[in-house]
Amino acid sequence: MIGQFVQGRVYVFIDAANILYSQQTLRWRVDYKKLKEYFERECSLRAIYFYTGRVGENYKQNSFLKKLESILMSGDSDFAPLLDAVKAQHKRTLVMFTKGHVSKELLDRAKYVNLRKLRDFISYYK
Repeated sequence: MIGQFVQGRVYVFIDAANILYSQQTLRWRVDYKKLKEYFERECSLRAIYFYTGRVGENYKQNSFLKKLESILMSGDSDFAPLLDAVKAQHKRTLVMFTKGHVSKELLDRAKYVNLRKLRDFISYYK
C-alpha cells in the first residue's frame, strides 16, 4: 500500500504518544514487529526512529522500549518544520495517521495514509 508513495531509501520517525492515543481510537494495537516487517516489504527501509519520554524506572515501559531498540509516524504539528526541511531537499514525505490524531499542518505538507487501512498488516492479535 505505501509502496506507491515511496521510492528509494526510507527513514521512519514514530511519535510514541501519538501511536498510544491512536490505538485507543482504533481499538486495536500496533504490533511494532509487524510494522517494521511491513516497512521492509514495502520500501527500502534504512532506519526507524522512535520518540518517547521515559517515566523513571517504569518496568513495563522500559521493557517495551527495550524491545523496540532491537525500530515518522506522528500527528503532532511540531513535526511540520521537519517535513519542510526534508521537502526542501526534494525528498518525499508520507504521514501515517488516525483521524482525530493528526494536525492540519502535517496533512497540508505531505501525502498521507490512514492507519485503519493497514490494520491487516500491522495489528497485534492475541
